[in-house]
Amino acid sequence: MKRLVVLIVILIVIFGLASGVQKYIPLMLRFVSENTQVNVPQGKEKIKIVTEESITIDIVKKAGPSVVTIAEEFVPQLNRNFPFDSSPFFGFQFPNEQNPRSNQPQSIGSGFIISSDGMIVTNKHVVSDTGSKYQIITSNDKKYNVTKIYRDPLNDVALLKIDVNENSGATLGSASNPQ
Repeated sequence: MKRLVVLIVILIVIFGLASGVQKYIPLMLRFVSENTQVNVPQGKEKIKIVTEESITIDIVKKAGPSVVTIAEEFVPQLNRNFPFDSSPFFGFQFPNEQNPRSNQPQSIGSGFIISSDGMIVTNKHVVSDTGSKYQIITSNDKKYNVTKIYRDPLNDVALLKIDVNENSGATLGSASNPQ
């Protein structure tokens, strides 16, 4: 008997809610249809459907040629095998051998060209070694030596300068116009 009473109460509540909501369904449908109206242009105009993927692909195609690889070159230095080789107390000399490693890239990073005169933006930690030489490798595998490095003392930002006039550079946005 208790089960029957509980079942009847549940059915009454469900039907009561359904009848109350039923009154508002036509109003909700009318509101949705009014606010989601699409104006289809007349004639033979094409509508471009833009998805998140297509926007990303367009950005990569546009900015891709401006992305560069920054390679740090190792500069061989003389090894000091004997710490007292310049001391006057020792009358014999030890030959100084050069480090056997050649000028090969030791670390790499990335950046992007921002102007046609060869200014490149990167992170300061990519070019943190002040005694190293850096080389830029473009997307078409051309190599350029870095002529100037400007490191921001407070932020992890650096500007590099190379001698190039081929690349137009990436277009940077601003806070007022992020596109």
